Formats: sequence, structure tokens, C-alpha cells
Amino acid sequence: MSCSVNLINITIIITVQKTVNATYWSNSYDTFWSGTVNQAYLDTGSQIIYTWTIISGQTIQSSGSPYTAEAQFQLYGVNQITSADSYSVTATTVTGLTNTVSGNF
Repeated sequence: MSCSVNLINITIIITVQKTVNATYWSNSYDTFWSGTVNQAYLDTGSQIIYTWTIISGQTIQSSGSPYTAEAQFQLYGVNQITSADSYSVTATTVTGLTNTVSGNF
């Protein structure tokens, strides 16, 4: 994710379908500055949902851009079909502009 202005809010969601028994791997990754976002995951039984949200009161500096958020999961001996996996990024700038981008892998 590249940003040319500072962000006062961000939510990133990556949803992985568990079509071939994917399991959460406790090693999700991001390149945001330490102390600016929280990472979490939820295993619903049919999906693994990874989220990154800004910590209240924090600002994501454009000077650190581009940023990366990466969902990592385990598979044993099979390939994951990614066409049903999805992502969504919602960001709000310091000027109040909100933008959402979403899609499939």
C-alpha cells in the first residue's frame, strides 16, 4: 500500500477460504511502524480472517510508504486456490478523505 499523505485511520482485511484445510500460522506480517496498528485473526471454521487496524490516536506517516500487510497460513501438501480469497483496505487521510479498495487474489 502506497500513500502520499498521512493516514489517521486504516482497516485492512484479508480473508482466506479454508477450502483445503488451511490453518492460521501465528506469523502474520506488516511493515507499519511499531505501535501504530493492531493485528488480529479469526478462524470461523470455513475462513481465516486477518485484520489490521490503526491504534486509536496513531497516525500512519506517508514517509514510511509503501507499507505491506501479509497473511500467512499453513498448508500441508496441497495448493491453495486463491480466487475466492479477498482483501479490503479502507483508509482515511488527515484531511478526512476516505477511500476503500477491495478485490480478490
